[in-house]
Amino acid sequence: EQPFGQVNQTIARMLKLQQSVDSLEGGNRQMAQDVGWFRETQGPPPPAEEGQIVVVTADCKGIVIRGQGTPTVCGGQRPAGQRANQKRMATVGAVYTVGPYQRTVADVVAALFRDEDYKAPPRPQPCHKRVWASLPDDGPQPKSSIDKVFTWLWWEFPQRNPLLERPTVCICDGQETLWQACADSIWDDGRVEILDLLHVTPRLWQAAKLLYGDKGKEVLPFVRQRVTQILEGKVETVMRALHRLGKERELNAAKKKVLNRLCQYFNKNRARMHYDEYLRAGYPIASGVIEGACRHLIKDRMERAGMHWTLEGAQAMLDVRSVWICDQWNAFQVQRIDRETKRLYPQGVTGRPLLHKSLYLPELEIITLLVNPGVGDGRFKRKTAAFLRCLPWSIRPAAIVPRCHHARCTFQECPRIAPLTSLKAQKSLEIQDLWRADDRLRPSGSPCGCHSRPPFLKSPTSSFFLASTEITG
Repeated sequence: EQPFGQVNQTIARMLKLQQSVDSLEGGNRQMAQDVGWFRETQGPPPPAEEGQIVVVTADCKGIVIRGQGTPTVCGGQRPAGQRANQKRMATVGAVYTVGPYQRTVADVVAALFRDEDYKAPPRPQPCHKRVWASLPDDGPQPKSSIDKVFTWLWWEFPQRNPLLERPTVCICDGQETLWQACADSIWDDGRVEILDLLHVTPRLWQAAKLLYGDKGKEVLPFVRQRVTQILEGKVETVMRALHRLGKERELNAAKKKVLNRLCQYFNKNRARMHYDEYLRAGYPIASGVIEGACRHLIKDRMERAGMHWTLEGAQAMLDVRSVWICDQWNAFQVQRIDRETKRLYPQGVTGRPLLHKSLYLPELEIITLLVNPGVGDGRFKRKTAAFLRCLPWSIRPAAIVPRCHHARCTFQECPRIAPLTSLKAQKSLEIQDLWRADDRLRPSGSPCGCHSRPPFLKSPTSSFFLASTEITG
């Protein structure tokens, strides 16, 4: 797959115009400049649509950044262990609400091990999930990605739980800096910190393979038993069993070191592993939301084969994709178009609004890019004008003079429009009124009926999927 391949193909199919990757990247960065303003202006969701539990979660994911590696020395070679590009850690944060989901230990174990006779009951879905990811800031005042994301969470959390009437749950992995950031940013002394269960189970598998080998028959029963004990709140029992089995199996020094490190992980996080209490309260015990966000937001788009990014380009992509993942794309485009219209026309636009609000937002986005006088060269603008003249009246910008889109048919010569020019002189109708009055006369979408509407405009409700195509990956 090529960068920005889908949106480039869509524009080429509609306008017969090929755009360079650099031009598409510039458009993406320009769009990303409005994301911060949009995020700051979002109010809280309607209380009736919120769940009973407020969940705050975060995780980190690496992105390959161009030019961050070690420079070559002595004939283009790099020292051992050094790479041309190095990853920078992006932090992904999310806040949402969800209803309680009470389960037993047996239910969770059966779901984890995919028992054939187990059928999970329907679980409540996250409500109004808001996600944002950020890379570190290397400017005059450097700031880590964790600080930037939790500054946003510090602002977002009071909107979701202003009076602290609902329980607050923080779910993270064992990274201590994330837990410290939660303590500093989430102002709820009664918050419940939960260690992601899916970061516990891989360590139990690792311990089982250290004790019984990769293909030992005892591995699966051992893991199932220890997972059950962990979910019952018996963390200390599991740690004592691991120490005892390590001595009985007479592990070598290297394996003992790894086993001790696993036990230290459980010991450090045991205050966040009261899973029996969490299950009774109906709290979520796994960070599937944030893990899925890391995959959809970063991995699916920014870790394709051979991809490496600049800091500015990667942050722009993270900003725009975060809006898409939060299902706020339509609202973002409406506000962005209104803001850009006010900037370009500070005195206001007379007559009808520039664009019809009922139009699908992917179309609004591309039209906004096209009518922007600062975009493209003369050939691009000529093709843009031809494209806009093909649009039905319900979505035509008011500034475009109605004219048949046939290359040889001018406004005055059009057999269906020309008779209406005298009507305009008699009744002082506006140009758009002429077009509206001619709606009943044009059978195929063309004012003069000299040819049919282009294929991509067969239906006024066709979704062209232009600027948003690349955002979806």
